[in-house]
Amino acid sequence: MNQKQQAIDICFLVVSLVISGCGPGQLLGPTLTPTSTSTLTPTVTPTNTPTATPVPTYTPIPPTATATPIPKPRLTTSVGVLEISSVQRGDRFPPGCSLDSLACQQAQAGYQVLVVWLESAEGSDPADISSDLFEASQGVYVIAADGSQTNSMGGGMIASRLFVAFTPPASATDFQLFWPGNSVVDLEE
Repeated sequence: MNQKQQAIDICFLVVSLVISGCGPGQLLGPTLTPTSTSTLTPTVTPTNTPTATPVPTYTPIPPTATATPIPKPRLTTSVGVLEISSVQRGDRFPPGCSLDSLACQQAQAGYQVLVVWLESAEGSDPADISSDLFEASQGVYVIAADGSQTNSMGGGMIASRLFVAFTPPASATDFQLFWPGNSVVDLEE
């Protein structure tokens, strides 16, 4: 290659290096540490604010009325005035007894036992009344919603409680008690 051509190539190389050295970080150029000139623009970022969760509280409500006891049905009988304290149905007498006990009698197939529990409205001792209650319950009967009528099978005292018992059909429900000389009583269990 000729000398002139070599000199031109070297000049061209030097000029190229000088020109290219003007930018930051370029070979043979000025050494500058770049600094950020951008300014941050604040942006609004929505944040969820917690909402209060309602918590149940107990607020006592004062009673507006007092309970009125429901009067027990009363029966005037030859042994005095009796109140019906409760009514029970079951498959044996006395209700809830163990069939292994000699005092327990199971109802015949197709029948149930209906017991009307009584107490003296006059405060009489049940033991004084019980011996005459069987006689006083003669002529007493119940009629079920299906129309079946069952006469009393007996009355007396068990475990210091007075009773009159009936053996209506097993399917019979919703009984009314008929006791001579008294109004009909709806028996509720």
